[in-house]
Amino acid sequence: MFKMFAFYTEPQKADKAKFDEHYLTTHIPLCHKLPGIVRVEVSKFNGALGGGSAPYYQVAELVFNTKADFDAAMATPEGKAVGRDTRNFPSGLLTMAFAETVE
Repeated sequence: MFKMFAFYTEPQKADKAKFDEHYLTTHIPLCHKLPGIVRVEVSKFNGALGGGSAPYYQVAELVFNTKADFDAAMATPEGKAVGRDTRNFPSGLLTMAFAETVE
């Protein structure tokens, strides 16, 4: 499996409700429309090992069967819409990483 992880730091308090609303009602539905997507999962962090705050506010995991499937999906109009929509997030929140399942 090929996975794209989108890590988000916590929005400013004034932006948090707006971010959450837009993310769950607009952005994630766009992700679900990506051709070939196997699964979309969003998790909010609520702490870190040993106590304290997690380094991120939330993470989204987009799962595809292969990197080729991911690349193809992102080249479609739906993929471009997902990319464009990230411009609606407050600056500096998003970090992305990619992984392939090894076991």
